[in-house]
Amino acid sequence: MSTLPTGVWWAFLTAGLALAVILLALGAALVIYQRRFVALHRRHAAGLLRAQEEERAWVARELHDDVLQRIAVVLHEVDGVRAGAARARAASLRAELEDLAHVVRRVANHLHPAFLEREGLVPALRSLAAEMTERS
Repeated sequence: MSTLPTGVWWAFLTAGLALAVILLALGAALVIYQRRFVALHRRHAAGLLRAQEEERAWVARELHDDVLQRIAVVLHEVDGVRAGAARARAASLRAELEDLAHVVRRVANHLHPAFLEREGLVPALRSLAAEMTERS
């Protein structure tokens, strides 16, 4: 039936098996590479999220510790104005500064809620739910 010598068949079979082994090794290497790439990507994403959270915390601290303190000083100075015409203007400035302080405090809290860090997720969610209930 076969016109080829037995040695040729064995060489052909050996070459086919070698090719199959090489393809399996390449497939395994590809899977290993892909898993390492995914792990590296996850580590990078986690680091990026950590860096963003650190930056948000820094901005929140700066808003709270610097800007709000300066607003408090200006409010104190405005309260020191006692002259007649200037008094009405001082009252208007005070109202504007109080509103600005409220906005800055809200932005700082939105960027990095200190309550969440201090108390944990469940109490923070309860507090948020209570706040939303009060607003509606």
